[in-house]
Amino acid sequence: MSLPAVSTPIARADVANLAHLATALEYLKNKFTDPMWRAALRRAVIEMHGVATEIDAEHGFGIYQRED
Repeated sequence: MSLPAVSTPIARADVANLAHLATALEYLKNKFTDPMWRAALRRAVIEMHGVATEIDAEHGFGIYQRED
């Protein structure tokens, strides 16, 4: 029998780090000339920013600016 998972709160700093990592990866992907790898990195950047923006909005961290 396994113990139930304990949910730990998400820290604003961790979400900010994820956003910064996605931005760094966005820059780094331009160093790759192979279109296959660039496309894979582009998808990763989109996914990482997507996760960070969802968590940011859910917790009201204010890392990403809202557009009204």
